[in-house]
Amino acid sequence: MRVVLPLLAVFSALLPAQDLSPGATIPLPVRINLDPVLGSAEQRVPRVPPGIQTWTPVPGSSTKVFRFNLYRDGLMVNLNRNQVTVRTPVHYWMEVGLQVRGLVKSLGVCGLGPDGFRQAWLGAQADFWITPQWGVDLHVSALDPLASNPCTITFLDYDITGQVLAGMKDAMTRGVQGMEQQVRGSGMLRAKAEEVWRLAQQPLEVSPGIFLMLGPRQVRLGPWQSEGHVLIAMPEIEAAPYLQFGARPQVGLLPLPNLELAQGGSSPVFRVRVGAELPFTEATAQLRRQLAGHTFETEKGRFEVRDVRIQGQEGRVLLEVDLKGKVDGHLALVGTPVIDPATGALELKDLDYTLESRSWITHFAEWLFRSTLRKTLGEKANWFLHRNLDTLRGQVQAGLNRELAPGVSLHGQLDRFSLAQPQVLADRFRVDAYLEGQVQVALSPQGF
Repeated sequence: MRVVLPLLAVFSALLPAQDLSPGATIPLPVRINLDPVLGSAEQRVPRVPPGIQTWTPVPGSSTKVFRFNLYRDGLMVNLNRNQVTVRTPVHYWMEVGLQVRGLVKSLGVCGLGPDGFRQAWLGAQADFWITPQWGVDLHVSALDPLASNPCTITFLDYDITGQVLAGMKDAMTRGVQGMEQQVRGSGMLRAKAEEVWRLAQQPLEVSPGIFLMLGPRQVRLGPWQSEGHVLIAMPEIEAAPYLQFGARPQVGLLPLPNLELAQGGSSPVFRVRVGAELPFTEATAQLRRQLAGHTFETEKGRFEVRDVRIQGQEGRVLLEVDLKGKVDGHLALVGTPVIDPATGALELKDLDYTLESRSWITHFAEWLFRSTLRKTLGEKANWFLHRNLDTLRGQVQAGLNRELAPGVSLHGQLDRFSLAQPQVLADRFRVDAYLEGQVQVALSPQGF
């Protein structure tokens, strides 16, 4: 038989945050919808560059000139983590001529006639990042043009394809750079981060008289992600969660810390530690209900267990037994408390008589060695903690799935718990219990 102890008799009232092992990484996905700024870039980049159909000197020549026509298609966007690549196909033709006395004689044409316009690809690249002060920034750089079927006018010593594409390349780069001001001018990210940081410091009541304290310490920027045109920054709150029992705790709010860069990959584990404590008085009361009055039949006659007591002795457990009947006396046994990982039960292992008791039995009642007393005591001296932890796990998990504020919600799944080996204190057993799973903060998608 295993005893299920009342919940509040098992769990300690408070474990200070500084005593907890490193506890939790709470992802805070921030979704940045790039459609507004990409739409702005589409409007800023002209469909045709300035200077088309205008004769322009060929660099390095005093007589040769060229002109061209060019237009672009729509911008195509590829988002890979925090890097945005904008490309567009451009279609063009060009003509080279010889200018004499204000008149131009055509020397060669490319992209007109049966072959149609020639094509090239232009692009720009924008790298997004979050500054330590929670601003959003980006850096834009132009990509080298890529001609699919470049024009070749063999009699020229100078390739003017780059000159033809230069105007559109510059216009496209300026258009994409126009995103920078929009991004840098937005303060929404910091405002959201401050709101979440404040909410993370508030006590979460998971059950009447039981509060989960997330204990946020710092925020690190984890790996970026992307979905379509949505950029997902992944700040991670490093926290040391713990449970507090009793009245709602009063907390002093800490300001939002600067963002740190995560060193290497981190695991989004939420791990809250609670102290499971079993006073010796409670353990004794449970054993008394099971053993007091229990009788044993032996070859020498019957005896009865009048009383049992549990005490601590130098890190081990002293189990004292008072006997009455065929033999009257006081025996003591020593055992080591362990947790059975399969059942979550607190048990006494290696239970054996003390030297004094063994000496007494040898002189006065050696037949006790052949009785089932020691075996029965070993079977009864265990306390089942699993059900209490599972109840608490359900309460904490329910408290982890809630709306913290409009547009800010907490989602969690605690799917396991573990128990460390127990300690024997002056007046009680103490077991460190860990509830484990994943928790994250979610913001409603609102773009910048």
